[in-house]
Amino acid sequence: MEKKITILTFIIFYTIITPFITADQHAITQYFWAHYQHLKKNSEEAEFWFARFFEKQVPFSAYEGYIQFLFSTKKFPLIYSMKDFILSNLSSNPSVILILADVLTLYKEEVALNSTILQLQQKHPNNINLTLRAVTILLEQKDFETAIARIDALLNKTSRNQNVFLFHFMKAQIYLQLDRLEDAIFSTKKSTEFFPYFDKAWLVLGILYEQLGAISDAIMSYKQYASCAEKPSPLFVQRSPILETQRDKIKESMKDSQARENIKKQINSFIEEKKYGNAMQYIDALLEHEPTNKEIKKLKITTLVHQKQHQTANNILQIYIQNDIEHKEEWITLSQQLVGTNR
Repeated sequence: MEKKITILTFIIFYTIITPFITADQHAITQYFWAHYQHLKKNSEEAEFWFARFFEKQVPFSAYEGYIQFLFSTKKFPLIYSMKDFILSNLSSNPSVILILADVLTLYKEEVALNSTILQLQQKHPNNINLTLRAVTILLEQKDFETAIARIDALLNKTSRNQNVFLFHFMKAQIYLQLDRLEDAIFSTKKSTEFFPYFDKAWLVLGILYEQLGAISDAIMSYKQYASCAEKPSPLFVQRSPILETQRDKIKESMKDSQARENIKKQINSFIEEKKYGNAMQYIDALLEHEPTNKEIKKLKITTLVHQKQHQTANNILQIYIQNDIEHKEEWITLSQQLVGTNR
């Protein structure tokens, strides 16, 4: 263990000593020894040697390690007393500014750093912690489009980092605020791709799919939620068997041709009442029995558009255009209308 500490100490030494290599050798030794004592959890000794070191004229960059030490030892009042010094001399240092932000939050003064954090994050778009703080600020300001842009800037640079699952989920929540349901589902699914055990994402997907009438997808999502959550809510665990029973009853009702005619009328009533999720359940069930029925296909497209699932509607229309040669021109016309509506 002692050997590991020694090796790590020298790594830290060469990392932190670079910014002030011109300082005198005695000062460097003091700074190195302070960090070594901190590493060994001798906080009082570390504080003593930091104090000795800062008696001299030292580069501002040397304060980064000291402020990190103060934060780790919960010397929050001391960091608070240094806020003006930090903002004047270390405002370009993400690590220090994030520490100051946490301290000011304790004093309910975090708003004072908003401008600094937003500007700094633009210079460091791939800094995960800084972006998280910046996006939180933008959401509080209800600047949703800028928040999405900041998240996208991070995702473009760190797309393979598993930790970005949280930003995909945050993006989904913003899309829900903007009533962009289709984008919200896409981003929520993305978060599960990066972190398959993210129970909150599966729960959101279950709720959204159920609202849309995509019952099979809702059932699958609720089951994933139940298996991933440490303490799943019984209310949502029960949704899977309830929806399965509901789906089975709808399928059973489709076996009778006369019943299907009545259901078609019911679908139109659902659409008039803006109960699009209910309409979609029956539309999908009808298409299983009558997959070539043009009118039911049109109802599906109409319902998707009402649900603001424009991209999904267009994707389905492209399949119809490819496979339904008899009505190809009608589907092309409908697709063009959809594109015009969505501009």
